[in-house]
Amino acid sequence: MISGYENLARASSRPYADNPGTGALGHGGALCDLLGVHFTRAYADTPVRYVLNHPGVVSTGFAGEYDPATDSRIESLRTHGKPTATAVAQILPFLDAPPVRLTAVLEGRRVSTDTPPFDPADAEHLHRITVRLLAALED
Repeated sequence: MISGYENLARASSRPYADNPGTGALGHGGALCDLLGVHFTRAYADTPVRYVLNHPGVVSTGFAGEYDPATDSRIESLRTHGKPTATAVAQILPFLDAPPVRLTAVLEGRRVSTDTPPFDPADAEHLHRITVRLLAALED
């Protein structure tokens, strides 16, 4: 399964597209999408609405020490990432009034959740795996 977020990372011609962390972020985004799908199905009898947000690259702290190659990529992220205020402004309309029970937002634009990356069967499968992993931590 490839989410729209992973496609964005792979196809992007932006300077930060070659950051190895981008793939991990894309995969994490896809998993969060599925957890959102499961949540809205599991709690369908509640008024809770769920908003998934991928703001794109945001110029935040990037704290830490990096090797020279990674430091160069981090500097590119700092330079080309959008300001935090812009990222927040893009999601606020969806948080203030979510249009549907499950809303996905990619850089300020609503994304359809009637697509394979939001497959309910995949969401249920991920939920079962997550429950098993968490239960194993309790042993």
